[in-house]
Amino acid sequence: MEHRIEMHLFLKFVLLILFLQAVSVHSCIKHEREALIEFKDGVNDPGSRLASWKGHECCEWTGIRCCNKTGHVIRFDLRNSGFPDEYFSWNNYSLMGKIKPSLLVLSELTYIDLSFNNFTENKFPKFFSSFRKLEYLNLSVTGLSGTVPGLLSNLSSLQYLDLSNNDELMADADVWWLSRLTSLRHLDMSRIDLQGSINWVQSLNKLPSLEVLLLDSNNLNHIPQSLPHVNFTSLKVLRLSNQDFNTTIPSWIFVLHDLTDLNLGESNFVGFFPAVLGNLTFLSNLVLDNNLLFGKIPSLYNLTKLTYLSMSGTFLSEKYINIIELASSISPKTWRRMEELVLSDNNFIGKLTGWIPMMSNLKYLDLSFTYLSGIIPDDIWNLTNIIELDLSFNCFTGSLNDTYLDRLTRLQKLSLGGNVMNLGNYTISIVTESNWQPSFHLQSLQLYSCQLGPKFPTWLQNQVKIGTLYLTDTEINDVLPKWLWNFTFLNDLDLSYNKINGELPRNLKNLTNIQYMYLNNNLLSGKIPSSFPDYLEEINLSDNRFEQLPKIVEAPNLGWISFSNNSMSGSIESSLCGISSLYYIDLSRNNLSGFLPNCSINYLTGINVANNNLSGTVPSTLCSSNSLYMLQLNSNNLTGEFPTNLQFCSRLEFLDIGENNFHGEVPKWVGENLPGLVLLRLRSNLFSGKIPLNITLLHKLRVLDLANNYFSGQLPMTLDKLTTMATMASSDDSGEIFEGWSLSETIKGIDIEYAYESLRLLRSIDLSNNNLEGEIPESVVSLIGLVNLNLSNNHLIGKIPTEIGRIRSLESLDLHKNNFSGTIPESLSTLNCLEVLNLSYNNLSGRIPTGNQLQTLDDPSIYIGNVHLCGPPLKKSCSSNTTSFDSPDSLKHANDKDKLWLYLFTEFGFVTGFLLLFFILVFKISWRCAYFKIVDEVLDKLYVWAVGSIL
Repeated sequence: MEHRIEMHLFLKFVLLILFLQAVSVHSCIKHEREALIEFKDGVNDPGSRLASWKGHECCEWTGIRCCNKTGHVIRFDLRNSGFPDEYFSWNNYSLMGKIKPSLLVLSELTYIDLSFNNFTENKFPKFFSSFRKLEYLNLSVTGLSGTVPGLLSNLSSLQYLDLSNNDELMADADVWWLSRLTSLRHLDMSRIDLQGSINWVQSLNKLPSLEVLLLDSNNLNHIPQSLPHVNFTSLKVLRLSNQDFNTTIPSWIFVLHDLTDLNLGESNFVGFFPAVLGNLTFLSNLVLDNNLLFGKIPSLYNLTKLTYLSMSGTFLSEKYINIIELASSISPKTWRRMEELVLSDNNFIGKLTGWIPMMSNLKYLDLSFTYLSGIIPDDIWNLTNIIELDLSFNCFTGSLNDTYLDRLTRLQKLSLGGNVMNLGNYTISIVTESNWQPSFHLQSLQLYSCQLGPKFPTWLQNQVKIGTLYLTDTEINDVLPKWLWNFTFLNDLDLSYNKINGELPRNLKNLTNIQYMYLNNNLLSGKIPSSFPDYLEEINLSDNRFEQLPKIVEAPNLGWISFSNNSMSGSIESSLCGISSLYYIDLSRNNLSGFLPNCSINYLTGINVANNNLSGTVPSTLCSSNSLYMLQLNSNNLTGEFPTNLQFCSRLEFLDIGENNFHGEVPKWVGENLPGLVLLRLRSNLFSGKIPLNITLLHKLRVLDLANNYFSGQLPMTLDKLTTMATMASSDDSGEIFEGWSLSETIKGIDIEYAYESLRLLRSIDLSNNNLEGEIPESVVSLIGLVNLNLSNNHLIGKIPTEIGRIRSLESLDLHKNNFSGTIPESLSTLNCLEVLNLSYNNLSGRIPTGNQLQTLDDPSIYIGNVHLCGPPLKKSCSSNTTSFDSPDSLKHANDKDKLWLYLFTEFGFVTGFLLLFFILVFKISWRCAYFKIVDEVLDKLYVWAVGSIL
């Protein structure tokens, strides 16, 4: 009995202990709870993620975990999981506000995760270095700024550190403090500025436990080629992408034999392809994108675990590489394992034969922007696991049908566009049965410049998950289908350059995710909706048949609008002023009338309302935000003096107010306040006065067109200060050219439309049809990049600059109807690009130079009205009594004659003088004695001087 009582008491005691433990597990330490409440009070929680933070049991709050034994808070996890990591963004669930140092009370913390929250108000919280028991710290995508403190070296227990994707965050030079985190296994400091760090590798090399090292986009420009001893051999993941090393791939990387993931993409590595790459036999992911490697492709035969290979833009040397060379460097075993292969933007040639069937597990294949050719092999359509297939912008041919496509049951992205031969013929056609229902569900379809029409493919209407749809230039001649507007996932739509007719729906709101809509160059008509989807950013309806400009009442994110080249009438509605997000608008080539709206839009960078019937003056609010880069008001009926408010558009690069009724003088501040001008076009107005001398301060100017005005006075003498015109244009010369620019310019006697690509290469000066006087300044010959020079129909005098042939790029030179005199410079014959020349109706004289390009310009009208010119192509010959300008051969012949007569007269004079002296010395004794006495005295002096010099 006593034994049973003792046992009963013992059980009660045990239950009491368990109860007390259970209570202690769920108890919250008061001062730690208060610290958490203080943190909560300092943040804004729009998503109510901290709604559970109330009551006394803080260990049960969202994101909080306590130690079972002590009750201390050990885990502080407020990661915003509303967005996947790749977005690097915030959302409505992101916490905002202050990270208060009250958290210091949580001294037992081992885990902190605040990632994907918006803490842009905060510098890096230095007090985090006091959590000495911390093992996990994740502050990625938090918007922190300032400098990562070296005091983090105190966190000797830290195993995981992620500070990535905080663009305003910097780290101490050479990150020396990292070398003290000897327990560190995972380090991600991507997109943190490490510019200037020299010994960063040496610091990291002291971390023997490090397994994951992620350093992407750090502005690093130095990396050692070798290390005395490699310590961090535990590395399995190494990413050093998007740097600027400009050196060969370091040898120490290939000592890291445990690597499974290596990413060296876009880091400006150069030199021969490393032959030892094949030694990293555990590699499963290899990325070498956008480096400049050359030489023989090394054997990758031993990389049997490789599943992901990306070498986009890697082989860009002058030598073309047959794709078979790469295919044969990889073992069949590897090909069978391969799941993702990206070889785009390379100099690969050849055909897809032999190696495609081996890739039975392939899910992603990108061979875009290479030089591969031939018929797309049937083997492609047997890759039944394929999810994304991109063969765009090659030289492939072939006709696809639904039988081929139906095999790709997992297909989500298909891109076959841009396979067009030089003659512009379509090389890929897609023919399907009208009742075909595909087995796949596409998210992206890109078929630009494929033959798909004339009808819209009916099978598309069931691809309701599609997000990107490019059917550009596919020969569709059909009505715009209504089912298109039910694609709620559609993000990017491009149906341009077809013959699509019909009307837009009254409401586009069903396209809840649409951001980009391009329907330009079609036959659409009717009305444009007045409200647009919330996420729409760009819309292009140009080159259609719309007749009415919409009064836009709802477009919260619309930034880019082009309604050009329609038949729109009416006035520009002031409702455009309400689109606060607008940054570019093109309403050119319509029938719009009325005034420009007087409103201010904060971020407006481009306005094109050219070729309309607009009237009135330029509104005063045009430059209120000083964000304007491009202004095209040409070909309207605008009036007033040169718009004074433009002096506040200091960022202006493209200014075209030609073909209007502006008058008065061009102010001096144009050359001072608009230093970035690339194009200045004032053509066909009523401007008068002198051309401002400081217009030559516009060093970036490429096009200066002041033609058809009433300018007077002399040309600026310092034209050589137009430094961009004084340099030769090149094909990769982008300069400050804005992508939306276009220009109609009169060159070579015709109106030429210059789009963005060709405008980059143009350098032109047109001052024709004014009242300019004086001579052409010699400085004009320094403008060697000029393509067009037109000074015609003025009152210029003097000679054509002798060295005008230095302007090697000149294609058009028009100086007709002036008062130039003298001869035509011989240097004109050295201009190999000259296509148009007009020197008519001047006072030029002499022989017309011949040779080279001038031989092809044989139209006599080029020289008509110069009565004293002679020689071909004119019928007037150059006779001996005519003042002429001889050819180089005739000049040389004449010079040779002159030299011969000079030699004869010199020799005759020498002989005559010698004979005269000889006869005098023979017959005149006193002269002979005096002569030899002088000779003896001179010889004696020379002898004495010579002996003295020797002694």
